Amino acid sequence: MLARLSLFLICYVLCSFCTAQTTASLSGTVIDAATTATLPGATVQVFIADTSMGTTADARGAFRITGLPTGIHRVRASFVGYAPIEVAEVWVRAGKEESIELQLQRTPNELGEVEVRAAAPRRMDAISTHALTVEQSLRYPATFFDPARLAMSFAGVASTNDQANHFSVRGNGPASNAWLLEGAEIVTPNHLTNAGTQSDYPTLSGGGTTILSAQMLGTSRLLLGGFSASYGNALGGIMDLHLRPGTAERHRFTTQAGLIGIDFSAEGPFKKGKGATYLINYRYSTLGLLSSMGVALGDEKITFQDLSFNVSIPFKDKARLTFFGMGGNSSNRFDAKDSTEWEFDKDSQNIDYTAKVGVAGATFRLALGKHAVWNTTAVVSEHDQNERAEYLFYEPMIRIFKQERSALGSENSLAFRMCAVPSAHEPPTGSAAVLCSER
Repeated sequence: MLARLSLFLICYVLCSFCTAQTTASLSGTVIDAATTATLPGATVQVFIADTSMGTTADARGAFRITGLPTGIHRVRASFVGYAPIEVAEVWVRAGKEESIELQLQRTPNELGEVEVRAAAPRRMDAISTHALTVEQSLRYPATFFDPARLAMSFAGVASTNDQANHFSVRGNGPASNAWLLEGAEIVTPNHLTNAGTQSDYPTLSGGGTTILSAQMLGTSRLLLGGFSASYGNALGGIMDLHLRPGTAERHRFTTQAGLIGIDFSAEGPFKKGKGATYLINYRYSTLGLLSSMGVALGDEKITFQDLSFNVSIPFKDKARLTFFGMGGNSSNRFDAKDSTEWEFDKDSQNIDYTAKVGVAGATFRLALGKHAVWNTTAVVSEHDQNERAEYLFYEPMIRIFKQERSALGSENSLAFRMCAVPSAHEPPTGSAAVLCSER
């Protein structure tokens, strides 16, 4: 009786062991057949009847697949740049982990034909054109929310003076650049145009900062070359500034304080749902506020303020009329130093500088069907600068710079006059010249 029970238990254990060992594992490595280098990331698949199990080789080129049913299976390995390899019969046995080595041969992959087409730009000014966004002026270092300083971050554009935003394009002087507002040329829209110049001479090409605040600017453009016929007044670069419309959803009020100035802006719809919007911004210089509080800021007292607006009114038949404008004034005062501290010609002068800038215009836009747009812009702008220099040992001299421009049309006919007239009394070392030209 005892012998029969022992035999029964032995048979039961053997049968249970055989039943439990119906699955097994398969492991191995995937290597390059020529160099024997491992191929991490290679794909390994085991085909079982109508299904498959797979894995990816690790960093050492090794793989392991568990839970495979026992039997003879087909194994396939593949990798990018190599011809796939198949082993038709791999015996996976119970109670034993099979190990194989899969060697792949390098093979070129013949790709399909690729056709590249390029369409020529419709306008020449599309060449060497860079978009200037408000987000860039907020993110890029040392821009002070100024699009002119932002332009200096592009290839081919260099700053001519760290104290101002005059810039040079492809080696041309700042006077070779042109400023546009909504597609029409305007005078230099900058405060403190004497910043960084010798003896604080006023200029007509740049300044301490642009009048337009970052709160007003939309996506503008910097043109560096390949100008179309509509741009005929620049040899260097063109700053094409555009104003953004106010929001049509609700009224918004924004305050922004920075090193340049403190801004207060308001925008919104005139009447909700009608589409007509307004945007207005006022800015006062931070340096002017600090000077008024008695804070010493170097050798000069600097101040400026500006006001700008943009009103957009839609009409029927896809027409829109926009009124825009900006104006500002700036001034600085430099007091002569003691004669023992003179290092430059400027140190011997009392210099009073004042400037006023004004721009006003309108744009009419009308869609003509689906593929044409009529766009007309009329702008009038003027920039008056006055500098009075009192030499300690010579008679005073007055330098007056005046620039006027008017534009009518969509980036076409432009006319302006600019004059620089010194007084009859010139200092012995003075270099003021008469500059008067009309175009």
